[in-house]
Amino acid sequence: MSYEKYRDWFEEAIDDFEAATELFKVGKWSKVCFLSHQAVEKILKSLMIKELNIYRHTHSIAELLREITNRIEFPKELMKQASRLDRYYIPIRYPNAWPALPPHKH
Repeated sequence: MSYEKYRDWFEEAIDDFEAATELFKVGKWSKVCFLSHQAVEKILKSLMIKELNIYRHTHSIAELLREITNRIEFPKELMKQASRLDRYYIPIRYPNAWPALPPHKH
């Protein structure tokens, strides 16, 4: 993967974050969670490409952070928060993750 490709991931992360911020204002919680996860995932992929010259095809923020922390130090609390955000990746998007009602109603 091209070293310069990190900019595309970075810009898309910022766009996801801005969308999440706007949706937060109107209480679209499941979409805020999803776009927040996407923003963090993409910013970490951007960092990995730029600083480590590697790309990992995963949607797990915790997995990306584990890979990065082998080479770059992050606060331990960040890993705890990453694991928490990962738990929302599926149930905020798919109705079959719940016994009843669509995700946005939970």
